Amino acid sequence: MKKCSLWFVLLLSAACTDDLVYDQQGIQVYVAEDPERYAEVRFTPYDPYELEAAMVSQDSLYLGVRYGGGCGSVRFTLILDQPSQADSDAVISRSAVLMLEDDDDCEAILGAEVPIPLAHLPLGPYSLYVYNPSVNGQVVMVEVP
Repeated sequence: MKKCSLWFVLLLSAACTDDLVYDQQGIQVYVAEDPERYAEVRFTPYDPYELEAAMVSQDSLYLGVRYGGGCGSVRFTLILDQPSQADSDAVISRSAVLMLEDDDDCEAILGAEVPIPLAHLPLGPYSLYVYNPSVNGQVVMVEVP
């Protein structure tokens, strides 16, 4: 009985994890569509960073960021909220929070374009507003095709 219970817990915890969509050169990127978690972290500062730009090129969304680091890996997690809808039920916009978490005590200023394959985002078209919880009021907008 204990063996079955343990497997159930492991299966349940695996089902609740974020999807890893990119892992290269010390940067890991995860995506989750979780309105409850979005509401929890929207105004909760994590590790500080600057969100400079967002653009779609070919099959990916790229988020331009600057952060302190250089000695270890970093983890960016994009958490999507529920879509905003027009009266016609057509999706017109979505909101997301980009969180940075790291185990890196170094403070060199690093820049990166964080790629998120469009295949890991909801189907477009819509306007995506990406919020940075570590800088009050910082948001970038990008049109997702």
